Amino acid sequence: MQTRSTDPDPAAGGSRACPSNQVMAQYLADQLTPGARHQIMNHLQTCPTCRAKRDDFRRRRRRVRPTDFKFRLQPWRRNA
Repeated sequence: MQTRSTDPDPAAGGSRACPSNQVMAQYLADQLTPGARHQIMNHLQTCPTCRAKRDDFRRRRRRVRPTDFKFRLQPWRRNA
């Protein structure tokens, strides 16, 4: 699992490794292994920065949905 630079985590008494944007996107798309998913879930419980990132990803994903795009058939492609 890719992580970005660490930030101090006073609650843990040290530092924490935050997941990269790619890993966060894979988490939200349910493309991680169960073990990696569990690690992200545990991390999200203690990291407000990553929770905010997760919420931002979710908001963006809700804004653009496949059903938002409407396609019109060209006249020469219509079935008669």
